[in-house]
Amino acid sequence: MMGENSYNLLNREVSHLILNIIITVLAITVISGSIYGLSTGEHGLQPYIQLLSGVMFFGLGLKIFQQNQKTTAIFIFLVSGFILFVSIYVLVD
Repeated sequence: MMGENSYNLLNREVSHLILNIIITVLAITVISGSIYGLSTGEHGLQPYIQLLSGVMFFGLGLKIFQQNQKTTAIFIFLVSGFILFVSIYVLVD
C-alpha cells in the first residue's frame, strides 16, 4: 500500500509540473505575440493569440481545480470557454 500512495503522489507532482510548464510556455508565447503585434501594428495574429490565451486559461483552470479551489476553477473555465468561442468565431469569419 505504501508504494501505491507514493506512486500517486509522484504522479500528481509530475502532472502539476507539466501543467506549470505548459502554462508558462503559453504565457510567454501570448506575451511575445502581443508585443510583436503592438510594436509592428500587425493585427493578423490577434485571433491566434486569443486562441492560445484561451488554452492557457483552460490549463490554469485545470491546475486550480486540482488544488481544490473549485469555484475559482469554474470561473476560469467559463472565461476560457468565452475566449475560445470568440477566437474561433473570428478565425472562421
